[in-house]
Parts: sequence; structure tokens; C-alpha cells
Amino acid sequence: RAAASAASARRRLQSCADPCAAPDRRYGDVSGDCALTSFDVRLASLVVLGSASFDASGLCDWRQAQLDPTLDGSVSTADPQYLLLAVAGKRRFVAGFALTPAIVDGSDPGAEATLMVTVVDDASDGATAAQTRVRAEVEYAAAGSYGVVVTAGSDEGSLSGAGHWLLQGADEGSGVFRTAFRPDVPGGGWPEAAALRAAVMIETTDALGGTDSDRQFAFLGSSASPYAEAGLSFSALVEASVQLPARPPPGAPP
Repeated sequence: RAAASAASARRRLQSCADPCAAPDRRYGDVSGDCALTSFDVRLASLVVLGSASFDASGLCDWRQAQLDPTLDGSVSTADPQYLLLAVAGKRRFVAGFALTPAIVDGSDPGAEATLMVTVVDDASDGATAAQTRVRAEVEYAAAGSYGVVVTAGSDEGSLSGAGHWLLQGADEGSGVFRTAFRPDVPGGGWPEAAALRAAVMIETTDALGGTDSDRQFAFLGSSASPYAEAGLSFSALVEASVQLPARPPPGAPP
């Protein structure tokens, strides 16, 4: 695997026309050589340290974005650490995410929400379920009172302490993992107008199926295991909302 990654990197270095635009740009590439290497880890570390030897202010938007692979909106010590583990093949990059529709019609008996997450590996190729698992912790006001119906992906149960649903995305190909869901309510629909928020957890395994904390990361935080044991709590990466028709005031004519 290491030899293949090195060969791939050499090919990309030879054809690196524009590291800031497709098709040459690569996830984690801070240096602009169209590859993810330990040099990118070094540069990200210099930015965190505030070193004058590397000024990131002149980088294009794409390369600046690679300084924050944890997607928390800031550059901290966690980011070069993330890049280091990505170079080692233990972490993946989130290339895109969406929770749709932005407004769920809770009065529609068949209305469901869909979470799609695009995940790429250290070579910016689409990740697969062979060594990558994408989970979601979903917060909804009525989640503690109702189960969940999952039509894409799978249900991993509810977190009793938090009252959240725990789901796993299905591998749709090209690095896309999807889960579609709705509350398990008699007659369908969503029982409350409220925010619908999701944290995303990306976990990898080695060739033998083993995993550890270096291979597990929650965007932006999760109260599920093993993250809760590490002191983390739920923090959503993406959100939508459930809306219901306004109820007429008491005494109003039908």
C-alpha cells in the first residue's frame, strides 16, 4: 500500500498544474505539490506555532482549508495531528456533507431526512466500506420518545442518556455514505417542530479489521461510544429543521 501511494504521489507531482483547482487539488495538501505528505504536516504545525518561516495568508482558499481537516473552523494542534494520521492511512477526509431537506415537512406521513457524507482517503480517492465506517448521532426533540425508521443505512439504536438516534451510513460508491430516516411514529410524520442536528463519526480499520482511537474521529463531537469515554460530548456538524403547520388559536373557527 505504501509503495502504491508513493507511486501515485510521484505521478501527481509530475502533472501538478494547479494545486488549488480540480483535477489537481488534493485533500490535506497545504504545500501545493498536489499530494498529501509529511511535509504538509510540517507546514500545518508551523502555522499552529505562529512561525514566521511559513506564511499561510497568501495561500489560495483551497490550501488554507486544508489546514482545518477537523472542520471546527479554527487551526489548532488537532489539525496537524489529523494530517499526520491521514498520511499514515488512519484518518479520512470529509469532502462534503448535507442533511436534506433543509426544512422537513413534519406533516407529511412519508417525510424523511437524508444525511449524505462524502469521504476520501489519503490519496483523495473515494473511501469504501471495506475499511471505513460512517456513523451519525442525530439530535431531535422527540428522539427520546420514538424509535427511528431507517430506509438507507442502518439503525444502531438510541443513546438513552442523550435521547439521540445512532445511525450508520450505507456505502453508495465514490466515497458517498448515505442514511435516510424518519421517526417511528404511528401514522407517519414528525411529532414536533424542532431542530434536526447531526454529528458525523468516521472510523477506519486496518487490513485485519482492527481499530483504535487514532482511527476514530467525531465531527464535531459525539456522546456515543467510544467518544463519550474520551470526554467528548455531542456537537453537530450539520443541521436542518422540522416544521409543522401552525395550529389555530384556541376557540378559532374550523
